[in-house]
This record gives sequence, structure tokens and C-alpha cells, in this order.
Amino acid sequence: GVVLARLVRLAQPDRRAIETAAILGQRFDLGDLRALTGDAAYACGELARRHLVRLDGAQVAFAHALIRDGVYASLTHERRAQLHRAAAALFATRDPAVEAEHLERAGDAGAPAAYLRAAKAEAALLHMTAALGLAERGLAIARSASDIFDLAMQAGALQRDLGRGEPALASFGKAQDASAGDRQRAAAMIGIEPLAPSDSAKSLRK
Repeated sequence: GVVLARLVRLAQPDRRAIETAAILGQRFDLGDLRALTGDAAYACGELARRHLVRLDGAQVAFAHALIRDGVYASLTHERRAQLHRAAAALFATRDPAVEAEHLERAGDAGAPAAYLRAAKAEAALLHMTAALGLAERGLAIARSASDIFDLAMQAGALQRDLGRGEPALASFGKAQDASAGDRQRAAAMIGIEPLAPSDSAKSLRK
């Protein structure tokens, strides 16, 4: 309530800026805030004067986590989703993992595919554990069979490369269950066969 009372007293540009900042997190880049608000000259001076944020060069931080949480909670569902989608677009080429997180928070149907892209980007950099975390997060929220198949295949391949045989087998099995057509089923089976006991592999082929 205290946070909301302080927000009401802000001028519209400052109110819009602090709402956008809440989407970006506890600490954020001033350039990102300017890009999302469309105000290239905005400097957070009034927000700092009111002790809502602290300035540190090109970086800005909320003065307290409760302030950020209060501002975020004040946003309507529609406004929150709109801002998260805008932030996702901003980070799409710079940081696929952040893009995926924003799409998930927006409730966007494209979030699982974004997690897959982020997982592949991390895997290309040989950050296998980080890549697996992203694939598993995408798989946890995936609803369509195509997203489940793609993410389960990615998770299985990463788990196999990390020496995690049983989880990899489960992931490839999940991909097999979500497969659409012989080609996808065959791809899942190729993942399963080196990991499954011989009797199980024969049973799966049937």
C-alpha cells in the first residue's frame, strides 16, 4: 500500500518508466528502459529523488526488492503481458534465455520454442548444463505435441552427452510418445536404443 501510494504521486512518464523497470528486474540497464519506454532521454532522476531507485552509471537498481515487487503486483495482467512481450523482443537477438523467460511470464504460446532456441544457443557454446536447464524448463511448460517432441529430444541429447543415462532414456521416451509420424518416432528410437537394455529396445521397436 505504501508503494502504491508513492506511485500515484508520480507524473505519467515516471509512472510508465517504473512499471517498465519492474518487468526488467531488480537491477536493469538504463538503455533497455529507454528502449522499452520509447524515451531516449529518460534518466530516472525523479525516481531516484523519491528513493525508488538507485543510479549507478548506466545501471539502475530498485532501492528495495519490496518496491519492485509492489510495482510489479500493481500491473494488470494485460499490461504485464504486454511489457514482457516487449522485453522479449528487445532481448531476442541478445540473450535468448532472457527472451524465453519474458515470453513465459507473458503467458505466450511461443515460450517453449524460445526455450528450445536458448538451449541450442547455450549448447553451441558448450554450456551443456545451462542448455539442459533451459530445455527442461521449456519442456515443463510445453503443451503442444510438437514442442514436447522438440524439447524432449533436445533434453535427451544433452542428458546423454552429460552422462545421465536414465534421465536421457526418459526424455527420449517422452519424445517418442509425442512423435508425429514415422520420422519423429525413428529419431526418438535412435536416441533410445543405445541407452535402453537390449530387451527393452526390442520391445520398443515392436
